[in-house]
Amino acid sequence: MPFCRDAALAYAARNWPVFPIVPNTKIPATPHGFKDATTDPATIAQFPDGNIAIRTGQGLVVLDIDTKTVDGEATLQGWEAIHTPLPRTYTVKTPSGGTHYYFTGEAPTKAALGPGVDIRGVGGYVVAPPSSINGKSYAVVDDTPLAPLPDWLTAYWTR
Repeated sequence: MPFCRDAALAYAARNWPVFPIVPNTKIPATPHGFKDATTDPATIAQFPDGNIAIRTGQGLVVLDIDTKTVDGEATLQGWEAIHTPLPRTYTVKTPSGGTHYYFTGEAPTKAALGPGVDIRGVGGYVVAPPSSINGKSYAVVDDTPLAPLPDWLTAYWTR
């Protein structure tokens, strides 16, 4: 089981509200889930061992590319061929082989944009590194500062 408190403090320093997750799951470990997210170091110091999550919204949006059952990467590549490639931004590999791209901007709570592609925005959250599920960890693959959410992506959730 990972000990994620130091990572939670680092995310809070970026002004990304965090909250604890039940070990080996994506389930909130607090009574109010993402509503209990905080950037307060004293509160984070009380987090139990286990996974952590970052609350999205308030300027933080995560593009979630799944590959477990549908090839979301192919969906994204098709869109990039029509529009422009995603800019470099903070990026995380998920235990299932998917990818989370973090951006500044606003988006709906959760919207399915296309096969294997979702967006997390207001009222949502993502499990964050170094959390793990079934022995496989979330891992930062690009620690680049956040890029703005590309305008062309908004067309996919406003259809």
